[in-house]
Amino acid sequence: MDLLRFLLCAAGILLLFPWVRCFFRRAVMAVRLRRRARANGWTFTPARPLWFLAANSGTSPDCFLEGEAAGKKRIYSVKLWASLRRMQNVYFIGADPGTVRTRRVVPLAGRFASKFDSDLEEIVEGTGGGINLILESREKRRDPVDYWTRAGGGPYVIPVLLFCPAPLNVMESRVVPLSHSTVERLPMFTKAAETTLATRRLFDGDLLHEREYIFGTEAFCSELAHPHVGL
Repeated sequence: MDLLRFLLCAAGILLLFPWVRCFFRRAVMAVRLRRRARANGWTFTPARPLWFLAANSGTSPDCFLEGEAAGKKRIYSVKLWASLRRMQNVYFIGADPGTVRTRRVVPLAGRFASKFDSDLEEIVEGTGGGINLILESREKRRDPVDYWTRAGGGPYVIPVLLFCPAPLNVMESRVVPLSHSTVERLPMFTKAAETTLATRRLFDGDLLHEREYIFGTEAFCSELAHPHVGL
């Protein structure tokens, strides 16, 4: 019985750990954001109580930071996004509406010394002998976020998708048609794929589908001190 309780407790801790980690990372982010806003003359306004615990599925901003940059009024309209797993890519696919899915690495055995490209495909040469599993989630619908209405609208509103905790990579994907060769032979009873995904890796300050700027906590705090996006 004691062994069973121990195993149940261990399983519960493993299941809850990503959520506990997310809570503390979000709490630290909230404190840092307020301090950086105050230090650089931005007015910080939360959209609701416990704004820093917002879910990914929300379609309205979670906080606003208002001030001036280069002599012009500016409002950062911020939506939070949490990536619960560290070794994870988040793929944002298309728009109107778009979808989102994840791909992550799970080390199973051996030293975790394998090498991966930005798409988390394992590079065969130079691997360290580790056995790893690549897990992909199903695509989920992602409705667009209305960054502008509650911020008052206008060209001075800067839409920001703030990742905390941040994933390994943020990937922008688009569905593109495939062209096939007339001499291409397919297995019997199969049909050629009509589309594929074109994917690129995004970095702090890049535009996701020409709609929203993406940031991690550290980079967004730097942006508040030295604004550059949207100028």
